[in-house]
Amino acid sequence: MVDLELAARSIYAGKRILVTGAAGSIGSQLIHHLVRFAPLKIAALDKDENAIYELEQDLCLRRAAVPLESHVADIRDAGRLEGICQRFAPQVIFHAAAYKHVPLMELHPWEAVLGNVVGTKNLLDVVTGFGAERFVFVSTDKAVNPVSVMGATKRIGEMLVLAAAQSGRIRAASVRFGNVLGSRGSVVPLFQRQIAEGGPVTVTHPEAMRYFMTMQQAVHLILAAGCEAYRGEIYVADMGRPRNIQELAREMILLAGREPDKDIEIRIVGLRPGERLSEEFVADSEGMAKTRFKGLSVIEPPAVDHRVLLQNISQLVQSARSADHRGIYTTLAMMGLGFKRVQLPPFARLLPPLAASVEHLEPLQGADSGRSIRERAAP
Repeated sequence: MVDLELAARSIYAGKRILVTGAAGSIGSQLIHHLVRFAPLKIAALDKDENAIYELEQDLCLRRAAVPLESHVADIRDAGRLEGICQRFAPQVIFHAAAYKHVPLMELHPWEAVLGNVVGTKNLLDVVTGFGAERFVFVSTDKAVNPVSVMGATKRIGEMLVLAAAQSGRIRAASVRFGNVLGSRGSVVPLFQRQIAEGGPVTVTHPEAMRYFMTMQQAVHLILAAGCEAYRGEIYVADMGRPRNIQELAREMILLAGREPDKDIEIRIVGLRPGERLSEEFVADSEGMAKTRFKGLSVIEPPAVDHRVLLQNISQLVQSARSADHRGIYTTLAMMGLGFKRVQLPPFARLLPPLAASVEHLEPLQGADSGRSIRERAAP
């Protein structure tokens, strides 16, 4: 097995590195790790100005020896990205910026499309135009046979990365995460707050299971994927066994010196839109193999028809820009993503009857799944 520290230093030392979503939990920790490998400079891009400021202050307090450029910007603005890349000329890109909250994105699916799909496409188009060498896309286990808009848009991101790598313009890879302990929006900080307030601790379903990884594991996965990135592969870490969320809640209550269901109630609130009982990291159509790094496996995804992908994305974006729930769900269901069902949010069910029929769309099977929507609609 290869030592990650040595491999990472050989890849990232002396490089200009751009990190999007840099002020988030994963992005900021990634920057702290990258500093150790002596890159030439790091550009931190995020649309949250307060979080960017806090990142700057944290690095200053730690006396980071690597120059940091901060950019308050939105990846949906291609012109802004072009201006940043023209000046900075990034060689390595870690793309962590995304909308990740599943139920919220079910209520605002156009934002998921514009942020996770358009933003990723903008970034890939711009950085390849300026001769970037490596690109790592942070994806999610929810991209596998997605049942949520968030998961489906992240799967499209994986396909865009694969298409860019297939073109030979850049070495690229994706990484699939489970739930990262301590990250913003994760269940552990929520349970901690609920326990501190005396409960109740809310669990969606008694049989809900999730994979968890530490922040350090997540950062190591990203760094290793950057070392290996080549043909648009997808990298996953050895996640061990999934945890039952209700049992996790009970353990956290006990660790706080309280007794579950006596001192603090565990309340079952039901699955929210876009959620499912368990997640998976590998689709049935994907094969997985070990890599030279301990605990890291690689998935070789099937080839992507770039022309068809762009046609479908164009139709998806058109629906997103007009805030068309039905158009978004219909297009996602017809893109061959394995998008098996759609849980429309309550207010979307008040739309005309056609909206309800979208709930029952099944993924296309066979040869049609690789054709564009316009081609399938043609007589």
